[in-house]
Amino acid sequence: MGGDAGAAGLGWAFIIMAVAAVGIGWMAQSWKHRTGAAWAIVTFLFMVAVYLILYFMTYPTDPRSFEKDATWAALGIMAALLSGGLLTVIIATLPKRT
Repeated sequence: MGGDAGAAGLGWAFIIMAVAAVGIGWMAQSWKHRTGAAWAIVTFLFMVAVYLILYFMTYPTDPRSFEKDATWAALGIMAALLSGGLLTVIIATLPKRT
């Protein structure tokens, strides 16, 4: 990533992932009475890991596409959907605390 190419898209990607992580933390707090902040942090870190995996899988095939902000944002959306979906299922299967 050279210069500021894709900087805005990268920022949007992290905003998308942060909002999704907070939403999942809220679901854990309201549905299962778990610590929502902890789930949000774990979810965000998991999303960043998935984001990096997606980046390193796609960058070698088409490096020029990463000159566009939309590519960075699309990776953030994909990471949020994949990670968010998985962690939502995990939270849904947890027993409820009373």
